Amino acid sequence: MNGQKNLWERTAFITAGIALWLTGAIVFGAEKFVIPGGAAPYNGDSWANAYSNLQAAVDACIGETSTIYMRHGQYINDPSPGPGHSNSISIAGAVNLTIRGGYTGVDMERGATPTILTKPAAGKYRILYATNSTLTLDGLTVTNGTAQYGSGLYLANTTVVITNCNISSNKPGAASPAGIGIYAKGGSLTIANSRLTHNNSVYHVGGGAVYAETAAVTLRNSTLGWNYASGNALLRGGGLYLNGGSAFVDTCTFASNNTTSGTSMGSFEGGGIYALGAYSLVVTNSTFQDNYASSANGNRFGNSLFLAGTGTSTVQGCTFLSSRNAYCLQEAHVASTGPATFWNSTFKLGSSNAVTKGAASHLAMTNCLIYGYGLSGLIVTGGTVSVGSSTIANNGAWGVTNSIGTVTLVNSIVWDNLGGDLGNVGVSYSTLQMVHAGDGNTVGPPLFENAGAGDFSLSLRTSPSVNAGLDQAWMNDARDRAGFLRRQGGRVDHGAFESAWASTRGIIFVFQ
Repeated sequence: MNGQKNLWERTAFITAGIALWLTGAIVFGAEKFVIPGGAAPYNGDSWANAYSNLQAAVDACIGETSTIYMRHGQYINDPSPGPGHSNSISIAGAVNLTIRGGYTGVDMERGATPTILTKPAAGKYRILYATNSTLTLDGLTVTNGTAQYGSGLYLANTTVVITNCNISSNKPGAASPAGIGIYAKGGSLTIANSRLTHNNSVYHVGGGAVYAETAAVTLRNSTLGWNYASGNALLRGGGLYLNGGSAFVDTCTFASNNTTSGTSMGSFEGGGIYALGAYSLVVTNSTFQDNYASSANGNRFGNSLFLAGTGTSTVQGCTFLSSRNAYCLQEAHVASTGPATFWNSTFKLGSSNAVTKGAASHLAMTNCLIYGYGLSGLIVTGGTVSVGSSTIANNGAWGVTNSIGTVTLVNSIVWDNLGGDLGNVGVSYSTLQMVHAGDGNTVGPPLFENAGAGDFSLSLRTSPSVNAGLDQAWMNDARDRAGFLRRQGGRVDHGAFESAWASTRGIIFVFQ
């Protein structure tokens, strides 16, 4: 079992400018093996002589590129001292250390039974603490940790890749906790093909699944679900709390994360993601469903997304849908001091307002669809907002309202919103439900294909919104909300969808 082994099991990731090749790689350096209970003489050099616990294998690998292979089963280590609480596993100064779980213990086969890192039933212990290291965790379940910070994983100034892992059912061990699943301070954190679920805080602060402070975070193809921060004080980021640093989130699902209280005390923000002071946040191709920020007072903002003091924010190709109760105020709240862009995204069928915008910053919404919300589509209370080539329809209150900000709307459709279409908004080249001053405006109906079924594409050639827009430079080779080229005819259409002028357009996408 010693020597080199072909590991054709991994996916390549690049994070924080460091390439960590996880596929087709040949591992040099130490290789250690661990099975529950171990086997004499416990030198870890093979399955037959495996260590009985992970800490012994880690200690044998510090200082050189190493891989630890773990057979499936449950591992409970004797705790060691650490920040806040004792740790089941402690790693310091590791160089390219990889820990892989799920092996059958027969050659290098992996099975369906998990490798579980947990703690003794009694006592408050964090599962894993790592500092000043380069670390990969692959195929592990981290569960039942209890600490103030990072009950599952506490990562300090460490470059970490987490892939094919489950971080679940970790709990707080003291008041004012942060990062119940993962706490990352400094360094970089990449999470891919993993699940972070049911990590729950019953005190204040937040970051149910992940709290990242001044770290570079990448999330790909992962689920953050059923994580929450609840209590009677300041609660933020049921799924992800980003405090400084940066984050890139791609093809992820945020489901049923929340910050909530049944009392009238406190402030509750960002059920899915809360971003504070980050210099960059990019969220692409992701789904936010049934996240919520709820309390019995008015200090609740952003069921799925809350941006505060963030440098630049981009939300592209995302879908938001969260049916909740009267205690939820909006799906996404933009209070950042830097520019924010929502592009090619859909907000649908929520009970609250879809998007609210405050503070002295700019929000650009392009190719977006907002429909079926119980309250308004877009509410602006500060800063500037530009809405282009978007459809805001069938909402229970206003389409767009503005109090003290500056809002412009072009090439869009605002239709059949029960409170009215526009309030204090500069509008041009758009299809509206009421007459408004401005060049190129048309009073509908826009003749959607089937709005009742969530299809807000335009009837071919019959809609007054077809071929009626203002061509703009960004539209060259650009796509509409359904992914088809703009300018299917001589001019661009109003709204988020182009009509089917071109024979190559194909089927109409239905957003339900």
